Amino acid sequence: MWRGQHRDLGIATAADFFTDRNLQALAAVWEAAGRSVERSAMRFAVTAIVNRASRRYQWNPKRPTNVLSGTLYIASLTYEFNVFSLLRRKFAAVAKLNQALVDAPGACTVNQSSATELTGVEDRSVDYVFTDPPFGANIYYSDASFLWEAWLDAFTATDQEAVVSTSLSIEHGRKTLQDYEKLMASSFSEIARILKPGAWASVMFHNSDDAVWSSLERAIESADLSLESAIAFDKSQPSFKGIKQITDQERVSSFDLVLHLRTVTSKSARRTEKKVVAPIEETTLVAAIGELLATAPPRRRTTPYIHSFVMRLLLERGGPLTGWSYRDVEALLESHFINNAGTWATQSRDTEEMA
Repeated sequence: MWRGQHRDLGIATAADFFTDRNLQALAAVWEAAGRSVERSAMRFAVTAIVNRASRRYQWNPKRPTNVLSGTLYIASLTYEFNVFSLLRRKFAAVAKLNQALVDAPGACTVNQSSATELTGVEDRSVDYVFTDPPFGANIYYSDASFLWEAWLDAFTATDQEAVVSTSLSIEHGRKTLQDYEKLMASSFSEIARILKPGAWASVMFHNSDDAVWSSLERAIESADLSLESAIAFDKSQPSFKGIKQITDQERVSSFDLVLHLRTVTSKSARRTEKKVVAPIEETTLVAAIGELLATAPPRRRTTPYIHSFVMRLLLERGGPLTGWSYRDVEALLESHFINNAGTWATQSRDTEEMA
């Protein structure tokens, strides 16, 4: 998990993410929480503030900017937030939550296990699965969880984390796209095992790399799950990478897709239902995009949305995804449509909007 930035800042342990003063304050409240009759609630509150209490909190003279989620990034100018001020606010929030809790009918079971081995869940016993797995190399969740895991002394098994992380050493969880595909395939196999016959699963996913998409598609097929449809999911709050796309024109996807899968009753049925489709012609994609641009609002005429649209089209029609990365879709748009301040338009619509 350690990056060059951490080495340059002299960070070698979890303790180095904190100033001496805040580290001592956190240690004191952590010890006190361990002696409390409300130990779990107290430690829940403490772990909830550790990122803000760390050197990751950024300084902004105009307003608090919090920490960047999904990373272990430390800004060049940081702010030492008072631990006890943070804790008072968090205790108030936890107390408010406790008051809002009500008894509800039914039962809820929480299991902690690897997605590749859902121990305790019987075969063909689940009506529906929703999963939001890691998107290739987009976010290293072991990094995102590192600081509170350090206080809990329970760390993510990075060797089993389903991410593409070729820049890391093997010791720290290095994985190729092939490693990622194997872990995803094992996870989808478990989903297929626990779903009732004909039941459905929904998978939230996106990536700008066509190779990652192809890897996901193979993992789904290997588990004898059938991709029935896909819909776009518009995230109202962009992620860190989504903001990078807006501010730095970084080629990343801001719109996720929700893939709807269902179990297939037998392997012979799976082979029968498997679509054999030739690559979709570029002219077909251009025509479909043109129809979209003719009526879509501005937010759905951006490159991120249109990339999601193309992926959905290819997935639903069974066409190969290879050759349709974010950059490939962008090049297609540049060749056939007009870019007007970040949104795409057909020649006729652009003329209408300029009039």
